[in-house]
Amino acid sequence: EAERGLVAEVLAALNLSAVRRGAAPRWRLADPSAHVGLEREVQGHSAASGDGLRTAADALDALAAGQVPERADALTGALALQTQCLHAPAPSRDLLDAAAGLDTLATGGTLDLDALGRERAARLAALVRQLVPAWQS
Repeated sequence: EAERGLVAEVLAALNLSAVRRGAAPRWRLADPSAHVGLEREVQGHSAASGDGLRTAADALDALAAGQVPERADALTGALALQTQCLHAPAPSRDLLDAAAGLDTLATGGTLDLDALGRERAARLAALVRQLVPAWQS
């Protein structure tokens, strides 16, 4: 229960709210008027965004190795990927799936991955790592 409170505090601090539609989580701004400010903040701190994407890739690598990433890393990664999806004109299904998987772990869920699932987690980690240079330019 305390961990869910921490997630809510982080979301509130970032002016985001969680919205679940079906099985796939989506993040949206709690106050739509704050979108412009958040967008400027994300663009102004590209290193922080790159760090979040690297954390997401590391968490996906842990899943690929059959390990469970730290919940804080899963949360950081999920938020970074959701931010990437928010700014992409048409985010890929892979990016959405990676964000949903990390969100599941961040909110206390589990992922029981077989060999194919671990292989896909490794491919998703490589895909996320390709996004890091875009944030650092």
